[in-house]
Amino acid sequence: MNIYLKNEKNEWEFFKNLEKDSKEFEKRQIKIGEFAKIGDCVEIGNSVKIGEFAKIGEFAKIGDCAKIGNSAEIGGCVKIREFAKIGEFAKIGNSAEIGDCAEIGGCAEIGDCAEIGGCAEIGEFAKIGNSAVIGEFAKIENSAEIGDCAKIGEFAKIGEFAEIGNSAEIGGCVKIREFAKIGEFAKIGDCAKIGVYTEIGDSAKIGAKTYINKYVEIGDSAVIRDSAEIGDCVIIRDCAEIGEFAKIGNFVKIRQHIKIADYKIITVVQYFNKNRRIYYANINPPDKISLGCFSRTVQEWEEDFNNNIDEFPIGSPALESRKNAYQFCKKDLEIYNKEEK
Repeated sequence: MNIYLKNEKNEWEFFKNLEKDSKEFEKRQIKIGEFAKIGDCVEIGNSVKIGEFAKIGEFAKIGDCAKIGNSAEIGGCVKIREFAKIGEFAKIGNSAEIGDCAEIGGCAEIGDCAEIGGCAEIGEFAKIGNSAVIGEFAKIENSAEIGDCAKIGEFAKIGEFAEIGNSAEIGGCVKIREFAKIGEFAKIGDCAKIGVYTEIGDSAKIGAKTYINKYVEIGDSAVIRDSAEIGDCVIIRDCAEIGEFAKIGNFVKIRQHIKIADYKIITVVQYFNKNRRIYYANINPPDKISLGCFSRTVQEWEEDFNNNIDEFPIGSPALESRKNAYQFCKKDLEIYNKEEK
């Protein structure tokens, strides 16, 4: 094999027609497994271990102390930095770059020109698309898929079987749970959290520090501003907009192009009578609560519940439903006013 090895001065030196049992490898503590294939002009650092049946493409560069697992395939012009680990049967595409101390799990696939940051972890059977960028210390769990040209920020964590679309941008320290799906060109701000089985549409924008619970559907081009909270099983349609610090309760549905203002709190209360009646409610800081189309102060609602028998007959489903919704909102309003103080 025709390869480059480091000499005593730590400089690259070209060796022609070297055999695997050459003393040059022994001097540098390099171990090359049986039936491994090394392409021309490969650079192999000191203390490198290359497993059996592994394939290293032409002009690849392997840093000191790196480990290549059995039957792994390393494409041409790939750069594998110091102390990186490539699992068995993993595939690294042409011109990809694997950072210092990064770990690529068994059977994982890294696309052409992809960049894996230092100390990043790529799980078993995970797939990283062409030209994708994975930040330092990021963790991609088993069987997750990252699309072409997608960007994953530093310290981000992508759960098992999650899917990140082409050209999506995931900020630093973001946590995306198992089976979540992020659409193409979507953007997730720093420190956001996305729950299990949540689906975020193409070109949607999720602000920093936003918390989105499980089983949520967010449509194409929807916008969720910074620090918003989205409850379980919420549906937010295409092009809807949720303001900063807004809170959307469980089971709420937001229609297309609807805009929810900053700090707004929207709650849904289900009262399971014969008609399965649903009441939508929200608060209007600092002192009003809206139930359906009515907006009143806390004092006004208390007086109506006690005195307005025509609108709220005692014992009626309407009274019980609105009272439940009112109690939810009253508690949220108290929390909001307490935080503001």
